[in-house]
Amino acid sequence: MAASRRGCQQSNSSLFASFLAACSGGTIRRKRPVAGLCRMPNAKPLEEKWRKYSRLRSLSLFFWFLAVSLLTAECLIFIINLRAERRAAALFQEVRSLRVGESTDADVKEIVDRYGGEAGLLPSGFCQSPDNSHSVEIRSEGLNWLGEKAAWLRPFGNRVWSISVTIVMSRGRVCWVSSWVRAYAWKAPQEVEAESNLVLGHPGDQSYSVSVGVQRNTSFTRVEVFPTWATAEQTLHASDSDLSCLARLGGCRAACELLPSVWLDYQTEAKEKGWSLPPDEASDPRCKAPDVDASAGSR
Repeated sequence: MAASRRGCQQSNSSLFASFLAACSGGTIRRKRPVAGLCRMPNAKPLEEKWRKYSRLRSLSLFFWFLAVSLLTAECLIFIINLRAERRAAALFQEVRSLRVGESTDADVKEIVDRYGGEAGLLPSGFCQSPDNSHSVEIRSEGLNWLGEKAAWLRPFGNRVWSISVTIVMSRGRVCWVSSWVRAYAWKAPQEVEAESNLVLGHPGDQSYSVSVGVQRNTSFTRVEVFPTWATAEQTLHASDSDLSCLARLGGCRAACELLPSVWLDYQTEAKEKGWSLPPDEASDPRCKAPDVDASAGSR
């Protein structure tokens, strides 16, 4: 039993000696007492490097997460805005199919119900013996609020925009259709407005009239047509709208973009009568309307 114990002690001693030899480079100096086991290198530089690496890694992860979050938010904003623009364009396209003096209340109600419209007040001065009216408005409350509070988050489209349609009935038939677009631009003039009115009745001086200009930081294009007396082409031009700039980078910057055919008609009339065009729109390449035949349909 004692011999076995001595054998274990010798074995442990030899193992310890081998360990010390490995730590000292393979040689045991017996004359020099061993103060301890293997000497560890200084841990402070390693700890400082690790802290710097951890801080850099945390910052990179934070900025990566921030970039991904902003990109995701921009994609969602773009999709929501694009859907609203497509819905507004579809509404204008359906309203364009209405015929002043011919379309019935049932025709109007079908469109109004599809787009969540409601009965409205009766505007005076447009129809004789008005029966009722309907109105539809398309806008994104959330995106418009975001555009007012943090416009930099809305690089696509206008930071705030809305469209509305008002239809007045008289004796069971459509007597007045008004389509209206309003958007806040990124630079002066700060507002862009386009308005189209189709009216039943006898015109005063003109059956088709266009007004273009800038007033109180608002770039506007307005057209009024009396389909009973105007030509078929003029009636089509008055309801020919292009809302694609509401989803484009930078948004709509001039009212001429919203009613391109009307702008073309105004250019022709201004050239014939020697009128001056608004400087901003005259020098804006986006205000150069397309060919008449190509723009006959709504975009």
